[in-house]
Amino acid sequence: MQKEMQNILMGLLSILAIIAAVYPSIADRLNRILLFCGIILFACILVTVLYERLFLRVHVIEEILREIE
Repeated sequence: MQKEMQNILMGLLSILAIIAAVYPSIADRLNRILLFCGIILFACILVTVLYERLFLRVHVIEEILREIE
């Protein structure tokens, strides 16, 4: 679910970037918002990847089910 939300946020940021390009009168404010949102999104992606690499093993669910049986 986290990766799907990251894709949705990337799509929203892309739409905001297009709007900033079309309407130069609001581009300054929108660019600051895009920068802030981009930094947050980058941090979320970084945390997600680090969590997957460091804490999640490949077949954790299968191993848990085997232990239960």
